[in-house]
This record gives sequence, C-alpha cells and structure tokens, in this order.
Amino acid sequence: MTWRLEDVEARQRQSPRHYPIPPSLERKGLQPGDLVKLVFLADESADADGERMWVEVLALDDDGFVGTLANQPRIVALEEGAEIRFQPRHVAAIVFEPIDDQSLVIVSRRVLDEDAWPSRLVRQPPIADYSGWQVFAGDEPAGWAQDPANARAVPIAQLLDLFPVLESVFGDSRPGEWRWVAPDLEYQRQKDR
Repeated sequence: MTWRLEDVEARQRQSPRHYPIPPSLERKGLQPGDLVKLVFLADESADADGERMWVEVLALDDDGFVGTLANQPRIVALEEGAEIRFQPRHVAAIVFEPIDDQSLVIVSRRVLDEDAWPSRLVRQPPIADYSGWQVFAGDEPAGWAQDPANARAVPIAQLLDLFPVLESVFGDSRPGEWRWVAPDLEYQRQKDR
C-alpha cells in the first residue's frame, strides 16, 4: 500500500483554531535527536486513513530532514526504523516538556465569554498553581486591567478545549509575549523590549 505525508500547514489553514501545529521557526529549526510527529496517510486519496507517528530527526539535507520511524505502523505499509524524508510542512508536533493542564491561566473575559480570538499571550514566571500565562483578545480598552472582573483564572485544560491552537505556545517556558500573526496562522514570540 502506498503512503504519503500530510501537509499539516495546509490542514491548519482549513481550521487554524482546531488544528494546532508548532510555530514555523520551531519546525524549520529541528536538529538531530529531536522527536517529531508526522501524519502518514495510507494512500493518495484525499480521504485516506492515516496514522500519527513519531520520527526521530537524524540529519538535515537540502530537501528538509531525514529521520527514522520510531513507531510500528498499523495501517501504513512501513516498518519501525524506516528512513523518512520530510519537510517542516509535515511536522504536526514536536516533543517538549508536558503541560500541566490543571495549572491556572488568567484569561480575558473577551476571550472566555465573547469568544474573541486570543491574539496576545503573555508568560510570566509561574508560581504555585499559576502557570504564568495570561491570555488576551488584544483589543481590551485602556484601564481594562484595573478591574479584576474583566478576567478569570481557569485551568489550562479548559482553555485548550476552546482553543487547541494555544498548545503550540503553552509548552514554551520562557517569559515573554506572543502575538497571533494571521497571515502565518501562528503565534510568534515578540522581541524583548
């Protein structure tokens, strides 16, 4: 049976809110030893069955990356250890430190109650049960932050249910600010000021 890798960038363009992928800089900056998840489709048809499997990056070349399959496929005709060539557009996930999904995040009520897109994310150092993350619509009016009723602390898991795309940033433990860049369909870290 033939197989192909899914272009996850194209898939994300169809549903950016519900199909998170790592930021482009992370997908392009892979190094040997990194572990990435690729989506293997069982044949050439558009509605093909597929498997999400882990691949260890072995090397970089002019066409992208070379890796070795770290899973034993059930659907796709490949064997564990097979050499896989792929490009950043195929990387659906990268292994990173797990997210404590019960840790709290402070979220603007514009995002929670009005379903505004979370376009600005801020990470401060975490403390106790607080993840350090703050999520804003980005268009909150001046003085908005002075009223505590304008935000709520919720578990990260609750927010990820609403906006799975946030997973692409919540694995980053560095303090800083991220903004949604609509043409690129991703959050990009802002330069430190």
